[in-house]
Amino acid sequence: MSEALRIVDSHTHLTSPESIKRLVDSSRKNNIDRIAVMSLSCTGESNISQNLHCALAKIMYPGKIFAFGGLIYPESGELTNGQELYEQAVRLKNIGFDGMKMLEGKPDTRKKTGLPLDSPVYDEYYQYLESSGIPVTFHVGDPRIFWDADKAPDWAKKEGWIYTDGSFVSKDALYSEVIGFLSKFPKLKVTFAHFFFMGEENIDKASEFLDRWPGVCYDITPGIEMYGSFSENPEKWREFFIKYQDGIIFGSDNGINEELVHIDTARRFLETDDEFTYKGMKIKGINLEREVLEKIYHGNFERRVGKTPAGINSKLLLEECERVLDYARHLKGPENIMTELKSLYKEIVKAVNGTTSVCHL
Repeated sequence: MSEALRIVDSHTHLTSPESIKRLVDSSRKNNIDRIAVMSLSCTGESNISQNLHCALAKIMYPGKIFAFGGLIYPESGELTNGQELYEQAVRLKNIGFDGMKMLEGKPDTRKKTGLPLDSPVYDEYYQYLESSGIPVTFHVGDPRIFWDADKAPDWAKKEGWIYTDGSFVSKDALYSEVIGFLSKFPKLKVTFAHFFFMGEENIDKASEFLDRWPGVCYDITPGIEMYGSFSENPEKWREFFIKYQDGIIFGSDNGINEELVHIDTARRFLETDDEFTYKGMKIKGINLEREVLEKIYHGNFERRVGKTPAGINSKLLLEECERVLDYARHLKGPENIMTELKSLYKEIVKAVNGTTSVCHL
């Protein structure tokens, strides 16, 4: 593999202050130049600390970490006025976030919010992102087998990602909702995570969507199952990657389980024509040329997001800490949520005051 290639990992996650260093160390070992950390939408107490973790990472590693913020929803799940979502996006942008991350299209999160992805509640928010050129990485869908209890893997069942009880939106309905908001906001700078779960569909469908919406990108963050699907017809998918080389972005999901995730496999698939087995799947590399790899590994991300991460406005970040703490005080969740947030707040204050050790990728 081409070690000299410069790589921006566009899709990583944090779970704690300690995970920031683990993520950075893992990226360094894999010759990753910069990383983008993805926050997750907050419903109730879940993911409430995500934005703050991402901001802390930016302070600790200035100029090396991009951060995409997530929206915080009312604990009740009831939201009829989208102004609060718009205001949150403005605040995060002013704090120094580089984009937005939406998990709202994952079926279980979509169920929690109760909001179609093309709901008018999102209009003011989407309009702001579109008019300001703010990029959004959007998780929409999941593998189709998650809607089939007989075919779904045990690990998906353990995570609760089985959508067979009639209370979850179908994958096709989610795709229809995407068409709904893109029809209203066609210049929205959206990157659909995990290849928009199109790897398991067909090449024509994946192509038609990018042809219809030229501002859209797919990231190739595993779900590792997509690489098995690609390898069933590697010649055709190689043609796809070359044709749509301006619309594909590298990501790893590294950090989601506090360990290295699939980076070597993804690079081997992209950079070689090797035949190999990974997690029981037969994978055949598509051996892309260097100029295509350069776009996928960093060029497309930099074109959409920029080459240099935004700096953090410390004053606004500390105000956001207070706002999140106030939100948490009204939750019905466990007390350890407040303990975690207060500890994180202290870490942020230390970093802002320059008393936290800062390393470099």
